[in-house]
Amino acid sequence: MKISHSAKSRYLECPFSYFLHYFRKLRPIQNSSALEFGASMDLGLNYLLETRDLDGAIKVFKLAWSAIDTSNLKFSKADYQEELVENPTGDIKKDSHASLLAKGPILLTEYNTQVMPLLKRVVKVQIDDVMENDSGDQLVVKTDFIAELQDGRIILFDNKTSSVKYEQDSVAKSDQLGTYFEALREEYKIDACGYIVIPKKINKKKKPAVQISIIIDTIAEDVITNTLNGFEEVLVGIKAAQFPKNLDNCTNKFGLCSFYKYCHEGSSEGLKEKEDKNG
Repeated sequence: MKISHSAKSRYLECPFSYFLHYFRKLRPIQNSSALEFGASMDLGLNYLLETRDLDGAIKVFKLAWSAIDTSNLKFSKADYQEELVENPTGDIKKDSHASLLAKGPILLTEYNTQVMPLLKRVVKVQIDDVMENDSGDQLVVKTDFIAELQDGRIILFDNKTSSVKYEQDSVAKSDQLGTYFEALREEYKIDACGYIVIPKKINKKKKPAVQISIIIDTIAEDVITNTLNGFEEVLVGIKAAQFPKNLDNCTNKFGLCSFYKYCHEGSSEGLKEKEDKNG
């Protein structure tokens, strides 16, 4: 089997949610603006990391975000900043989209100012790899980039465009980074891992417009052990077709689970079946 970190996390949170997502292929009709905006930002950041060309990175972001269809996007209150939109239309979706279109170049500019000078060299951008167990099962590894800092340390980084603050121990406790570190540390001689947290809230009255937070830490061996044990637990459950509901995780910091109505009421309202691109 081959599973991703997000798939592993979904199963551990609620096996029934995993079943609906990966076997029934059900998806919310409305996509999160945070996911789509983050994906567009990633494209711009990747270009910046590879080329150190800020103008080119901004163009890449604008092209990606401008192509997004807003009709099925669910925006949050944090997306819209009135002072960033020159001619508001009164349509909250269009205005939120315009607000985020204005935010992207500001965030990329601050990243170029605050982060890029700390990087002596970028070792690799967008790493795609797998970690394999003794049975040949594979855990997919996807991380943003590996870089050498000015002090010589090799750090595995994940960029996070976020509306929430990350705690200082967030790296040390991250099973996601623990997975990536375990898979890649020998090949790239990685010393530590890090989050680069880019706030989405723009402050036009102060400089810098956003204060980017860089959290670097080592990953404890017990975190790595627990991560690998979780991987094996998920594989055993999936292979045994064990998909019970976990009603303790119907809500999280983002709100209700996308499958709440389906799970509790048998209603598929707000859901659609993912299209098979190969079909």
